[in-house]
Amino acid sequence: MFNLIPFAAILIALAVIIVIVARKFPLLASLNVETIQAEREARFKERIISNRLKRAAAKWKTRWGKAWRPLFNLSAAAVKKAYERLREYNQQSLSGGRSGLADNDDAVSFLNEALEFSRQENYSAAEKKCIAAIGLEPKNYDAFRQLGKIYLAENNFSDAVQAFEHILKLQDEAQAAGAPEADGGLERSLILFDLSAAERGAGNLPAALSAANKALRLEPNNPRYLDTVIELCIITKDKFGAREALEKLATVNPENSKIGEFKKQIEQIP
Repeated sequence: MFNLIPFAAILIALAVIIVIVARKFPLLASLNVETIQAEREARFKERIISNRLKRAAAKWKTRWGKAWRPLFNLSAAAVKKAYERLREYNQQSLSGGRSGLADNDDAVSFLNEALEFSRQENYSAAEKKCIAAIGLEPKNYDAFRQLGKIYLAENNFSDAVQAFEHILKLQDEAQAAGAPEADGGLERSLILFDLSAAERGAGNLPAALSAANKALRLEPNNPRYLDTVIELCIITKDKFGAREALEKLATVNPENSKIGEFKKQIEQIP
């Protein structure tokens, strides 16, 4: 009878893991709706969900302590095996001799659908379409930018920050490999401006100001960027930065209705 106790404990632990996997893996499977090819190194959403799984497993491991460690090691192996099977299934079902041109066409189609879903405020469907496009083109800037904007619309600022930072990372890698900077840096300035909005939403005001200033350096006469830099400087009590940006704004957009109010707010900064 005594020997049955450890066996029963193992069964209970495995049952818990099965429940966790049953709940979490439909999310992974949903990422492949209609398309996502197996294992692409820059698959953004897979990384997010993987992190969530790791956090969930860590909570269980901490709760039960050392006595349950062997069971969790066994469970981790079971999760890994199930995940590998899921990837193999996706690889088999989605490999079909696609050409690069076909992938590109499909990615554009997915992004158009994502844009339409976003207009309808169906962000869950839009997110899936963006991820499908990323599965086909892991370095598609537009796909990641749309995904980031979806997260912004949902006030999911943490994931939005990750999406925009990932684009900047891809751009840095491309530049390091000798690729020319697109649009003279204008595209990068847009991503930095989006990143600033995400950081601001997340309450990371210094990071938001840093991103906005970087965007402004690429487009020094952009009124929107100047406007945002002034606002963030006022909020962060950066009087010198606010004055400098306001002088520039008054030069490039003297009819801006906010100039007078900005002056008052700047003078109130200690």
